[in-house]
Amino acid sequence: MPWKASKVRSHAEPTQPNAVQPSPDAPRRQRRHFAPWKAFPRQSIVVLALVFLGLLLALYRYATTDSFAGKSLKQWALQAASRDPQAVAVLKAMGPKAVPGLLKLLDTKEPFWRRQGWALAQKLPQRYQQGLWQKLGRPEADIYCQAAIRSLEAIGPEASAATPKLITILHDNRHLLRFEAAKALGHIGKDAIPALVKALADNDPAVRHAAAFAFGEAGSSAEPAIPQLVQSVQDTNAEVRASAAYSLAQVGLPAVPALLEAEEHQPELVRAAAHQALERVSQLVPSATPELLKMASDPSPEIRRRALVTLGIWHFPRQPALEALIRALNDPVAEVRSAAATSLGRIGRRAKPGVPELRRLAEDSDLSVRLAARDSLAKLEP
Repeated sequence: MPWKASKVRSHAEPTQPNAVQPSPDAPRRQRRHFAPWKAFPRQSIVVLALVFLGLLLALYRYATTDSFAGKSLKQWALQAASRDPQAVAVLKAMGPKAVPGLLKLLDTKEPFWRRQGWALAQKLPQRYQQGLWQKLGRPEADIYCQAAIRSLEAIGPEASAATPKLITILHDNRHLLRFEAAKALGHIGKDAIPALVKALADNDPAVRHAAAFAFGEAGSSAEPAIPQLVQSVQDTNAEVRASAAYSLAQVGLPAVPALLEAEEHQPELVRAAAHQALERVSQLVPSATPELLKMASDPSPEIRRRALVTLGIWHFPRQPALEALIRALNDPVAEVRSAAATSLGRIGRRAKPGVPELRRLAEDSDLSVRLAARDSLAKLEP
């Protein structure tokens, strides 16, 4: 029948050149290749490897999390940020072991979306900024950074390994963190002094200001930096000058000779700052008596002179001080005799035991000594 002939292809009829001849077992092969391990072997291995590595990383982080007394280092640091006594005690107990973890905490980065929000807020009109600040809250990076810095401050000298990182924060444009870092450097103490001395000569007045403040936090440990601090009292920036004077006062008695020198021979602005620092140091005088008396007998005439001037500036009437001043009226160096005579006059009537020696010095061979003795006698014998 004609319709059957159209359905039957002749064996001689050529096939299309690109046609693929089906194989009898094709369905079976297709079923075998459908298995994902054979269809996508490389992709599957990569995915499993990544999952495995992620699990290992998570386990490693869990095993290496800094913890002490049942809390992570981050938790203790956040508590220390509010000056919690227990947290401060725990961090001191951890000591240098806590420093690496705290340095990591210092490098905390703000999430991308919050960074974009802060950047946007700064471009908005002032009336819209306040609402956005409240929505975003304080930057988390700042919170963790402050917590880490205060924790390093609590650890103190044992956190000296953090000094380079804290010095870099002195250059940060965040005012609060800059002075938090300065405070921590001061509590680290003598190991941070060389780096702070370099920062005191920085071109940026904000860095110099923070560094000068840090020396005050270091207290007597900043004694090696006294010459640089005296120089900073002459700084062109008023805030640097004020911080330098404050720090010299905090250094205490070791800074007195340099302050006296500045008060006598520097320009008026420096003399005022030095005098202010001396007034602050004067509050320490009662506890400083032994040291001043020792300085009054020092082999160096200049140190003797400055110690005697200090006793007079602070009107120190106690018996050991009066005896030291009266003995100094016989010093072989004229400048020392003159300083002793002037100091007795400053003390006032309670220095009357020195009147006989002052009368003798009123005829001294040195003019400055004669004038100082006569001026003091006028105060003691009106």
